Amino acid sequence: MSREDTFTSMLTEFRGPEMGFFNRARKSGFPTPLDNTVSYDGSKSTPKRPFDDTVLNINDSIIRKKMRKSLDDSIISSECEQDGLCDTPWEIKHLSSELSQARAEIKALETNISQLHGVRREAEVLFENEKASLKASLDRERCTVKELERRIKIMKRREEKLHGQLQTAMSKVNTDRQDYEQKAVEIQEENMNLKEEIQNLDKDKKENELKLKVAKMTSEKLENELQIVKEQLESMEKQMTEMRNCIKDFEINKAALTNAEHRIKELESEIISQSETAAVIKIQQSKLSKYGELERQLKSLTQQNNKLRESTTNSFYLESVVEELKIKLEKMDECEKKLVQSNVKLSTLEGQLNEFKRLSKDVSGAGSSADELSSYIRHLQANSLVNSSQISQLKSKVKSLEEMAQESNNKIESQKTELADLKKELDTCNLNLKRLRKQNALITWERNDLRSLIDSCQKEVTIGSLHDPRVEALEKLVSSYRNKLQQIESSPNILSLPGPSSEVKIDMAEFEKLKTENQSLKEKVDKFEYEIAHRALKGDFSNMNTKILHFKNNPLSEAVSKQESEIDVLRKENIELKERLRLMKEGESNITQNLAGIIDTDISKTLQETKEKVKSLEMQNQRLKEAFKKSMHDFREAIFSIFGYQIDGLPNKIFRVTSLYAESQEHHLLFKKSNSGEMEMLETEFSKTLSELIDLILIQHNSIPVFLASLTIDLFKRQTNCVLDSVVQH
Repeated sequence: MSREDTFTSMLTEFRGPEMGFFNRARKSGFPTPLDNTVSYDGSKSTPKRPFDDTVLNINDSIIRKKMRKSLDDSIISSECEQDGLCDTPWEIKHLSSELSQARAEIKALETNISQLHGVRREAEVLFENEKASLKASLDRERCTVKELERRIKIMKRREEKLHGQLQTAMSKVNTDRQDYEQKAVEIQEENMNLKEEIQNLDKDKKENELKLKVAKMTSEKLENELQIVKEQLESMEKQMTEMRNCIKDFEINKAALTNAEHRIKELESEIISQSETAAVIKIQQSKLSKYGELERQLKSLTQQNNKLRESTTNSFYLESVVEELKIKLEKMDECEKKLVQSNVKLSTLEGQLNEFKRLSKDVSGAGSSADELSSYIRHLQANSLVNSSQISQLKSKVKSLEEMAQESNNKIESQKTELADLKKELDTCNLNLKRLRKQNALITWERNDLRSLIDSCQKEVTIGSLHDPRVEALEKLVSSYRNKLQQIESSPNILSLPGPSSEVKIDMAEFEKLKTENQSLKEKVDKFEYEIAHRALKGDFSNMNTKILHFKNNPLSEAVSKQESEIDVLRKENIELKERLRLMKEGESNITQNLAGIIDTDISKTLQETKEKVKSLEMQNQRLKEAFKKSMHDFREAIFSIFGYQIDGLPNKIFRVTSLYAESQEHHLLFKKSNSGEMEMLETEFSKTLSELIDLILIQHNSIPVFLASLTIDLFKRQTNCVLDSVVQH
């Protein structure tokens, strides 16, 4: 039954017993009937929205109550009329006037009711339109909620994937960074050691070159002097043999000359006798005037002629002998000249012999002979040969050291290039990490934005539909959506919906790049580990982990000390020989005393120079140590301020880690490096309070960096909460 039918039935019932109604109205204290009824134009009511039906419901309930009261009054008035009728006409007139007024008011009320029915119909139409629009908006919001849920799922999976990838990448980058920093420190130390070795080798090389040059110069000078002495000795021996031969010839010629002089005297006497015989022949010719006498004289003359012939033959022989003697005399004159020259040479050679004897006395002492001098020369030659062999050995050592230095330089350059490559890769990894962090921040911002949108949509839906009968259903939907969101947040293994966005593709491409870079870094690490193992098999070692112990009197140290002593002896001998030669050239007499003074001054100079070099090297070493300590201190402070942890090294490969946000120094963790290279956490009083974090992260995921990061977040939250509580208390 509609509202109009009920209203008309109520009016018919109302018109019958009018008197009872008015009497009841008068008794109730109303001057005019229904003058203070609530108006239905909505002027006294609170302003509501046009599509809200609460006002209509309230007005309908008020009208129903009034009608019920009026019906009760009419029933009471009819009962009164049945008991006794009105007596006066004035009352009848008054009642008729009131009845006309009541009818007019009823008509006005009917018009108002019809207007209200029209308003109600309009309100119902508006309400239906608003309801349809709200349904459409709800459908749209459901679609948006579904889309947002899908996007949230995608973003959640992306966030989880990126978070896991970021954690793995961060852990790998941290481990790689630590390995690379350790390798860089080791390479720097090796570089420093190699530089020091190269400097020492350069110094040794320079010293050996100087020694070689000095030894070469001294050996060349000694060889030249020995050659000159040998040549002089050979020339002296030749001259001595020639002089002995000349002396023998001279003595023979002297004897021949004396014989020739005697013969010449005899021949002169014979010539004088022959001139006398010629004068006798002339006299005899004058006497040969007589034949007999001539015959006798002929006989005698023939005899004399024969004698003269014999004498002429003898004279020819003597002339030849005289000519030969003249030639011999000329030769003897030449021999005399040569003898004079040889005497001069003998005097010079005797002076040289005396000088050589004096030198031999100075060198090998008094009473030295030529054999001793030759043995000394042989000893010098043997020493020169030993020096030359040592020089060749030193040259070979210098060459080997140069090759080692070249190899070390090549290794240093290769390690520098590898360090540069590793630094570039670290820079790229840092850039990729920054990008991933930015993307993670954007994703979290989008997630929070979407959550705020969902919350605002849910608030609008709940505020707009407080008095709707479907509010409970919408609240159930919202609660189901929230449950689904909680399930999505709690379970990260839900499969992602199809159709990834372009950002996901870009992230996947960057993730593939990071994977390839990580693979290349792993390969390089494997190569380095293989090289380290290969070096360890060869016998190589690192000075950081191993300590070498040598015996004090080992063969190497003995050989080195022996070689150094031999080199010192040879150096002293070379210096002495140099100074002797210089003093011999200058013509010094006290050679040994001058030599001792000069050698002492040279040794003191070399000692002073070596002391100054040692002091400068010690100063350089001290400065390097101070610089290294300062750089290590700065590095530790930078790590403490950046990562929030102070790491202290303890014996037995134990490391103490103290957080920046720790309440006291006793709140620290202990880690130990195992033989396999993995870090193990030791139990402390502070670690006993972190059982939940240890169970969640270390036991399940075995990730120390994530554990430390979550610990810093937890400690930071504790400190901020304590500060806020103290501020609130103040």
